[in-house]
Amino acid sequence: MKKHIEELLIYSVDDDKDERFFIKEAFTDFLRDEQVRFFSNGLELINTLGEEALYPDFIMMDLNMPLMNGKEALEIIKKNPDWKHIPVVIFSTSNYELDIAKCLGLGAKKYICKPASMMEYPKIFKGLIDEMLEA
Repeated sequence: MKKHIEELLIYSVDDDKDERFFIKEAFTDFLRDEQVRFFSNGLELINTLGEEALYPDFIMMDLNMPLMNGKEALEIIKKNPDWKHIPVVIFSTSNYELDIAKCLGLGAKKYICKPASMMEYPKIFKGLIDEMLEA
């Protein structure tokens, strides 16, 4: 059964405080605050997934973070039978082809390079939400 936009739950993982603010501001164009939960690294995300009974509709994750980076967290998520169904979208400044190929090979649904301007975030996120609702 397809979800409606007001039913979505998104986890966003990024260690940069300013980046989390930009992401939050962009998502507020489409979602309520409680529909997006923020984490500052992969370890925090993995610990939360282990404690939760309700999983997000998708995870949007940066690559370069302390404690546990995005690739490490992605690998753990995709190896866990309870979590592997959760779509993971990598949202990173890295446009390095090996990073993109590695993440897609590990099971990321999509890889999005962060744009130069945060003004582009709402358009990117709206397209991402629409794509996830179609799935």
